[in-house]
Amino acid sequence: MKNISILSIDLAKNVFQLHGLNRQGKAVFRKRLYRADLKAFIANLPCCLIAMEACIGAHAWARQFKALGHEVKLIAPQYVKPFVRVNKNDIRDAEAIALAASLPSTPSVSIKSEEQLDLQAIHRVRERLVREKTAIGNELRGLLADMGVVIPTGHGSLRVLIPELLEDADQPLTFKGRQLIADLREQWLEKEAHIARYDCMLQDYVKENVECQKLLEIPGVGPINASFRL
Repeated sequence: MKNISILSIDLAKNVFQLHGLNRQGKAVFRKRLYRADLKAFIANLPCCLIAMEACIGAHAWARQFKALGHEVKLIAPQYVKPFVRVNKNDIRDAEAIALAASLPSTPSVSIKSEEQLDLQAIHRVRERLVREKTAIGNELRGLLADMGVVIPTGHGSLRVLIPELLEDADQPLTFKGRQLIADLREQWLEKEAHIARYDCMLQDYVKENVECQKLLEIPGVGPINASFRL
C-alpha cells in the first residue's frame, strides 16, 4: 500500500470498491471493504490522493479523509463516465474514477461543509413542498371547475374564497364535494405552513452569513436566492 499515489473509492450503501494507482499510473491495488471497515483502513493508509464521485455521501467521507491527512478529490459523474469500460460494474467504476483523477485537467467539485449540506437539504425539502403545494392547488381548482365553480388564480383565492364558497348554500356543491374541497384546502394550508417554517430557517441563516449579506445587496436577490447560491 506504500506505492499507492491515487486511491479511488466507488461509494455504495454497504460495500465499497477500492482501486489504487502508483505514481506511474499503474494499477497496484484492488479491494472491497464494508462500510464499517473503510475509515479504519484509510486511517492506516499512507497519505495519498483519494478520489470519489461527487454523489450521495461523498462530501461526508471527504471531510473525514481530509481530517486523516489525505488529499481528496471529488469528481462530477459526467467526467468519470468516459473512462468506464463496457460491462459496467463496481470494479470498473472504481478504475474509471482513478483514471479520471489521474488527469490534472479533470475538474473537481468543492467539498461541502456540514453547514452547506444542511442548507442544501433545507432547499431540497422546501422545493419538494412547493411542488406538492402547487399540485394540490391545481387539483383544487380543477375539482371546483368540474363541480361548476371557477375561482380566480392566486393563493388568496385558496385562502379566502374557498371558505366562503363552502359556506354558501347557493353554490353547486354537494355535501361530499364540500368535504373533499375543505380537506384539500387543509392539506394546502399545511404545505404552506411547512414552507413558511423553512423560509424562516433560511432567513435566520442569511442574517448570520456575511456572504449572504453581500448577495442581498444585488437588486432582485432575496434571502431564498442568496442562501441557494452558496
